[in-house]
Amino acid sequence: MMREHQCVAIGWADSDDLTAITNDKAGREKILQAILSHDPLINHGAAGKAAQQIFHFRWTIATGDLVLAMRPPHLPGYRAPSPSDQPA
Repeated sequence: MMREHQCVAIGWADSDDLTAITNDKAGREKILQAILSHDPLINHGAAGKAAQQIFHFRWTIATGDLVLAMRPPHLPGYRAPSPSDQPA
C-alpha cells in the first residue's frame, strides 16, 4: 500500500488525525494520552518514547521527503537476500 500510494503509515488509524496535533508540549501530551488510553497496560516510559516518535514524525516528515523503509521477515512479500543477489 505505501509503495503504491507513495505514502508512509505508522499504525495510527485508531486514533485522531495527526494534523490536529500542535507543535508544543500540549501536542506531545495529546499523543501520549491517546497511546495510554489505547493501551492502559503499556509501560509509561515506553508510551512516552512512542509519543515522542509520533510527535517528531508529525512535525518533521514533510511531503516530498525521501523515506527509506525495510521489509522485516515477518511481513508478506519478504524474501531474504541470497548470495546471488550480491554484485560481482
